Amino acid sequence: MDKPSIEKICKINRLILRRKNTLRDVNLLDSCISSAFQSYGGTDFYATDFEKICRISYGIVKNHAFIDGNKRTSLAFLTTFLEIYDFPPLKCTLLIEPVILMTAQSLISFEDFCLMVKDLLE
Repeated sequence: MDKPSIEKICKINRLILRRKNTLRDVNLLDSCISSAFQSYGGTDFYATDFEKICRISYGIVKNHAFIDGNKRTSLAFLTTFLEIYDFPPLKCTLLIEPVILMTAQSLISFEDFCLMVKDLLE
C-alpha cells in the first residue's frame, strides 16, 4: 500500500464538510498516517493493506487532528481506501457507524476495530 498523503486525507475532510480544511494539527494527522507504516527490523507492525487502512482510520478518530469531522473523515477514508485496494464493500455503512463511535469513546481496541470492520465486509 502506498502511504496516503496528508493532503489526500485533508481533501476527504473538505469534501465531507463542504468547507475549507479544518485541520487542527498537521503533526497529529501525520502521526496517524505514519503509525500504519511503522516497522522494526524490517518487519511491518501492520503487515497487510487492510491493517494499514484500519490503523489510519482508527488513528483519525483517536488523534482528533481535525477541528470537525474526525469520525466522518475516518469513515470516508476507510470506505474509500478499502475500495481503492479492491476489498469487498462494506455490507452497510450504517453498521460501521457504531464501530466508529465506539472507537471515539475508547470502548474498543484497534484489534477489535479491525475484527468488526472485517465482519462488515461483504
